[in-house]
Order: sequence, then structure tokens, then C-alpha cells
Amino acid sequence: MIGPISCVTIAAPDLGAMEEAYELLGYRPTGGGRISGELAKFWGAEAVEGAQFLLMAPATTTGFHFRFVEQPETEGYAAYRCWGWNAAELMVQDTDALEKQLMGTPFHILGPPADLSITDAIRAMQVQGPAKEFLYLTMFKRRTEFDVPEAVDFVDRTFIVILGGPSVEMLGDAWGERFGLTYGEPRPVRITVMGQVYGLPHDHRFMLSTMSLSGSNLIELDSMPENAEPRPQRDGWLPPSISMVSFISDSLGEHRLKDQTGAPYYGREAGIWRGPVGEWVELIAPA
Repeated sequence: MIGPISCVTIAAPDLGAMEEAYELLGYRPTGGGRISGELAKFWGAEAVEGAQFLLMAPATTTGFHFRFVEQPETEGYAAYRCWGWNAAELMVQDTDALEKQLMGTPFHILGPPADLSITDAIRAMQVQGPAKEFLYLTMFKRRTEFDVPEAVDFVDRTFIVILGGPSVEMLGDAWGERFGLTYGEPRPVRITVMGQVYGLPHDHRFMLSTMSLSGSNLIELDSMPENAEPRPQRDGWLPPSISMVSFISDSLGEHRLKDQTGAPYYGREAGIWRGPVGEWVELIAPA
């Protein structure tokens, strides 16, 4: 079992800027402090020992946090130029109203609200935050084939994370072998932000599929252009921008972490896994 998504960790050079920005989404600080040596060693990121971190959660929804960890910027990183975790997708109640709310803020609007190319029941916009992280902000205008949670807060939890690599099949097969997941037949879909990064025509389509997780969450698998590259990373530090995604799982692997209090662990055991394109995956035991 794997899912739901419990935490998205973002490496950020300025925690104050992250707090101010995410408060604009209605998120609230719920904790923070400094990364312990035990946690840094568990991650394989010994350089972040002692680094400050900040936890933020939606206004009322429980069970999900963003975790911002302070570290210097990584040269050569640009979202969607690299394999790995490219974006987090959040449930929202009104995408068009949110666009007006975010104009002139630290969130740079990359793609204004638009219905998806595959269905007009889903409307989304794309923004980039202060740590170069990409967020999809998505509303469901009516029920669809997708099993997803309802947006209780104006801006709610992350319900999809976007993973990019050389091919959907390469990603999906590796995750399927590790967690017993299956992915749907890849289909061509317009991904506006990725097309912009590579200077491709607006109607260019990329192969995409999804894997369903427990808890009505999903992982989107994107086939990236041939000139996409492995994510640059400084030795001993977290990967830049969206560094790691934490999932509830009963399959932790051999490398274990124990006795961590506070979110997202709450005293539960955790494991770590490096995915097929080097993506960092944290696995947290169910309650």
C-alpha cells in the first residue's frame, strides 16, 4: 500500500519568503525548527543538519504539509528541464478567483486558468513560487472519472505529484515493481508549462499517464523531451526546489528512521527510496 501524499518537501533559500507566499494560499505555519543530524543522515543529506525548516498546512484540512528546508540555491536547476519531481498539484475551490488573488504576488502565473485538453470538467492554472517550485492549482467543476478528494479549503492539499522522466513506461514500471502500482495507457496531453520551457508550439502534446494511490491521490507520469537531464544536486544537500515527496506506506524498505515527533512522522517509522530517475521518496508507516 502507498498513499496518500503526506508531505512535499521544498528546498528554499529564504524561509520567510516561503511563509509569506504560502499564507497567500491560506496555508498556516504549524511547526518548524532545525533539521536533526539523525534526520539529515537518514535522508543522505548530511549538509542540511542544523538547517532551519518550516511546516505549513491548509487552513483546516489535516494530513498534509509542505515542509520548507533552508538551503542555498543549486546552480543549473530549472523546473521541467530536469527529471524528477516537477510539480505539486493542489485542490482549489475556484481557479479563476485564485488567479485574481495571486496577481502581483511572489507567485508567477505561468499558465492562466484553462480547462484541460482532455476534459472541460477540470480547470487548472500553473504558477511558480519563490523556490522555483511549480504548482498546479486545480478545480473540479463536476464529477469525473478520477477519484479525488473534495477541496474543503479555498486552497487545499496536494493530491497529485508530477514526476517526469525519459518515458512513462520507464517510470511506471519501476514504481509498479516497488509498490505494486499500475499505470494507464499513456495518452498525448497538452502540458502548457513544459511546452513553454522547451519553446514548443502551444498545441504540442506529451505522453502522460497516472498511477492511483490509496487515499484518492495520484502520481502523474510525464514523458519529457529527449534533452531533459538528470537533476543537478550539490553533494550532501537536498535536491533543489521540490526535493522529496512523502507518502503513507506499509512498505518502508530496510533503511528505517524511528522516534521522530511532529509532522509528518508523529512518532511513526519511516523509510527512504530513490526512484528510477533519482527522485527522493519518503515512506511513512500508517497510524
